[in-house]
Amino acid sequence: MHSKKAKIIFFNISIFLGLLANVPLDASVKNKNSCHAFYSISQSLLQVKNPHDLTIKVDGNKSVLLPSENPYYDRNLTLKPIAEALSEILTTRTADEQIRIDNELTRLVGSELGMGFKTKDGNPFHVRVNGLPALIKESDFNSTIKGIQPVLKRMRHILQVFTSNPKAKPADYNLKYLSQEEIYTIIEAIKTSPYLDEAINNPKMKNYPFGSVFGIDATFGNLEHHLSHIFEINAGTPSGLSNTTMIIEAIRRMDPKLYSAIVKMSSTDNQAFSLLKKVMDDIGRSFIPDGISVELGVGIYSGAHPDMAMISHFSGMPLTLRKDLFIDKDYHVRLAKKLPIKNGKYHINGKEVQHVGDKAYEGYLQVWSIYSRAEEGFALQTPAQKDKDGIGYKTPETHKINADLNTRFGLNLKSGTAYKYIYAMDGITVTGVEKDAQGRPKLDDSFDQFSPDPIDQVSDRSLIESIHHGKVYLSNLGTRLIDHKGILSLVTKDAQLEAIHKQQNPDKTIVSPPQELRTNEERTSFFKNPRNYIVKVPDESGGVGVYILPTASSKTVKEVTENVRNNPNQFVIQSLADFMSIIAASKVDNQTQWATRANDGRIFVYLDLDGNTISHPRAKLVRVADAGKLSTNTSQGAQYGLISTLQDINPKLKSRPVDITKSSLPKSQVDFITSDQSFHLKDYLISINMIKNQSYLSGDKHLFLQNFWNSARTLMSVLGPDFSFMIDVIELAQKNEISDNDLKTKVISLERKLRTGTFNPNIKTEINQLITETLDENK
Repeated sequence: MHSKKAKIIFFNISIFLGLLANVPLDASVKNKNSCHAFYSISQSLLQVKNPHDLTIKVDGNKSVLLPSENPYYDRNLTLKPIAEALSEILTTRTADEQIRIDNELTRLVGSELGMGFKTKDGNPFHVRVNGLPALIKESDFNSTIKGIQPVLKRMRHILQVFTSNPKAKPADYNLKYLSQEEIYTIIEAIKTSPYLDEAINNPKMKNYPFGSVFGIDATFGNLEHHLSHIFEINAGTPSGLSNTTMIIEAIRRMDPKLYSAIVKMSSTDNQAFSLLKKVMDDIGRSFIPDGISVELGVGIYSGAHPDMAMISHFSGMPLTLRKDLFIDKDYHVRLAKKLPIKNGKYHINGKEVQHVGDKAYEGYLQVWSIYSRAEEGFALQTPAQKDKDGIGYKTPETHKINADLNTRFGLNLKSGTAYKYIYAMDGITVTGVEKDAQGRPKLDDSFDQFSPDPIDQVSDRSLIESIHHGKVYLSNLGTRLIDHKGILSLVTKDAQLEAIHKQQNPDKTIVSPPQELRTNEERTSFFKNPRNYIVKVPDESGGVGVYILPTASSKTVKEVTENVRNNPNQFVIQSLADFMSIIAASKVDNQTQWATRANDGRIFVYLDLDGNTISHPRAKLVRVADAGKLSTNTSQGAQYGLISTLQDINPKLKSRPVDITKSSLPKSQVDFITSDQSFHLKDYLISINMIKNQSYLSGDKHLFLQNFWNSARTLMSVLGPDFSFMIDVIELAQKNEISDNDLKTKVISLERKLRTGTFNPNIKTEINQLITETLDENK
């Protein structure tokens, strides 16, 4: 199987700069080859030093060159055919001009479209956007989606076997090309996972469609030789699905020339959200005859809330908390807000939904599928009852705490489960755990609980019981158990060996991590030259426990090498992935210049009821490392980027007109306001009225603005991106960076948009009713 050795070069910065001066960058020359025009890149207009490498700074005055495919041109500096659509931009745009564009894109995405974040201390910030996209062919994108299918289907089957029969034998897992020892390794990884809760195990789980939404963190270099390399699979709650959609809309507004170039070469409209909803609905239909799919969120203070809100807005799945739902006596999950119903049917966005279940619950619409952005443990968490154990939420940080308390006090605390701990005077040291009247350790409670059944007021039914009774689907049930780099390695190995058995080339048919060193013999090359490899702790995610040795300090390389030597089974060792760089306008050595930048692209892949993989070119999140760095963690300075998927050369698309005045955003599909959102909509309108008449100034202005912000964030999924600008306005008011009169002017404009805005029928009705109650009556 294909693998490329990293070419690692250490050198002094002064020598490095001297070498850069000799990089041949020809002036722009148009060469004709058959019917295609090719452009060499102009030195004065697109100055890229080391255009086929990433320059990463390490150990003070040293740098490392990592091979990286250039997204636009080959090693002869000839424009690739796929980049022809961008030829004019690439040969005329300066780095200074792109910096100005990127500044405005950052403002548009963070402020106008409401995709900003807040730091842990509460300060808002906007992740920087790099607007010049890398490019991949649609055929390569589609091959990646098809190539991950054998891996994800195996992961689903592993969970089906384990949760229906935890004592199943290796042969039951149907991993034909793995040894018994390797299959036992997978089983043991699941059994020892801090995310394991035996409460999900049930013979009925044998056919449960585990895992319907995956985030595939990939790199797109050298695709002519192999499918995308993947760093990891986020099988739990992958974030960022709406990111590319919002960046492209910002580009339409700020950079219409680039927008026109990439859109006319894209073959389909944005179906990233409708495809997700279709998968959720199709799976839900296999549980009960009719219903709706909802998105389960985690609250407005989560940094991922804007992403969740836009997914809801564009897909039509209402964004709920658990308190917006209840579980009835027959274990159907229902919306807690009562809806109009006629002849046993609800009317949602022009469609009829048949009531399912006991007629006593008519008016309470049943949910057949939950797309969960809440961690599985928080979705399932259930308080203990007098005669029934509860289900705790999971957090790996408690693993060591619980193990220590078990040893000291002879307890049987579950690994990874959060309990109500007793702390020492320092508020940090755990000295024990609280117990209930039955002497059981108390589980910690989630802030968000299901509402009681409005018919019989019972509130002790659990979501896992609904699942076991076949009444509802939870998208991420059990998926954290396979979110494990060691399992990914073995599952891809089985898929690759099956491909070879079928006389297929696994490099071209199976998406996998880079080549891994598994045996002691293979690992001898690691100990000879550890800087050629990446070392990972298997059961961590989000970049934790990943050691990129080519760019690590000498001290780190030595420490990691010794750890691997002493504990070989606790680490995964991989060759360097084949990168494709993003070219971005960057500040390097106090100068604005074009530079190659490291990045990763998360593709959102949906696994349907039948095990087919589905995605869309807009279903991507691209994170770009800062200049000279490899980290793509946005909390550590990394930025957003764009990887555009363009059709393989199609002359007909080149002439397709693009209306740059028309919004690129999908139409809103949401047509339901939850109980919590109704409360905040009324508060939102009252706040508008108080700002108009300035009465809020006579009270606690800080508290008033915080409540207004809470309502604005809560309503993002209902009102959509056209109203998200108000969140940034409120944050400016909180920092006294906008006057009271300017705030009033913004609010009057907001009210006008609410009165004249286009909303789906049920939402429009409720907005108009509350406007009449709160604004019109107070004129």
